[in-house]
Amino acid sequence: MKKKLFMLLLAGCMVLGACGKKEETSSDAASTEQKAEETGTEEEGPGSESEEEEDTTPITDKTIEEEGIDYFMALGEYKGIKLTKLLYEVTESDIDNQIQTELSTTPLELTDPEATVALGDVVNIKFEGKVDGEVFDGGSADSYDLTIGSGSFIDDFEEQLIGWKTGETGEVNVTFPEDYQNNTELQGKDAVFTVTINKIGRILDEPTEEWLTANTTYKTIDEYRAGVRSQIEENNAATSENTLWDDAWTAVADTARFNEYPQDLMDECMGQQRASYESYAAMYGMEYDDFMEAMGITEDDLTAAAKNMVRNALILEYICTKEEMTEDSETYQEQLKELLSEASYESKEDALADGVPEWNMDFVTKYNCVMNFIIDHAELTEETVTAEE
Repeated sequence: MKKKLFMLLLAGCMVLGACGKKEETSSDAASTEQKAEETGTEEEGPGSESEEEEDTTPITDKTIEEEGIDYFMALGEYKGIKLTKLLYEVTESDIDNQIQTELSTTPLELTDPEATVALGDVVNIKFEGKVDGEVFDGGSADSYDLTIGSGSFIDDFEEQLIGWKTGETGEVNVTFPEDYQNNTELQGKDAVFTVTINKIGRILDEPTEEWLTANTTYKTIDEYRAGVRSQIEENNAATSENTLWDDAWTAVADTARFNEYPQDLMDECMGQQRASYESYAAMYGMEYDDFMEAMGITEDDLTAAAKNMVRNALILEYICTKEEMTEDSETYQEQLKELLSEASYESKEDALADGVPEWNMDFVTKYNCVMNFIIDHAELTEETVTAEE
């Protein structure tokens, strides 16, 4: 579970921008840097064109350690960029909508033994279907939630349950449609279902104290509404922060100009791509090649995704180098500690022992360092909007 959380954090960083059209390549890094300074954010940059356009940036055996980050790329201004942080205002309508959503997905169980099934109720049923006295495949279940009137069962199956009580058992007679596709052998045939009502759930229009007691920890409607408001505010704050980070990254990444890609970094990113899909294949019990073919993912697709990762990694390395947020810096170590804590690891060694690649940790840590730096040094304005806006 911890490793999965860490991989999710990495995945969120891997899908960042910097994946569009490249400028003409040049072996002169100084020329590349000058071009970036001249164009700033006005020139079309990575992320401004279709991701499908081929990236012809050359790949070299030279490394960042040997040549320095400036050999591989140049970046426009990333300090003092203008950003707008959206602050989402919570309205009474927002609270009402959230409550209606919770009511519609959490019916009140009717405990009155005399209560009967009505249109719109969600009933949990046990059923067994027979055609010509024989049970057929897929026609039985011990516990199935069915909304009366939803039309999810054939013929008038659902309507025949109206008026039944909890614990009641009876027969429902239906006819399969002539064009029934789930099992063509049943097309047009009459069937008899023996059905038992396990429980009846009713979707309320408004929350009641009985519903609160059964489904929440709140004592009163006012407390419940206040709790819903608080949860919406928390979700809105997270959305606002995520949007701000996305905008900040796009603004910076769009000024990047790449001269060459280091082969060692390209190999690492290709390995990350393959490892991800190997884990998906294993999850579905498939061989890697079979899974990739079934998904329609080619080697070219992997290469394009790996190049996107390389571009992101180079941008992170560039800013971390310029701002001295290297691995031995206090900033880097603080972000690494926070990241490990979020993934429930006590130390980097624990994460490594659990199979988390060191490159992953470094990538996500640098991303957090860079994004916090960009936001902290941005020209930030705030704008309050409603959810509809």
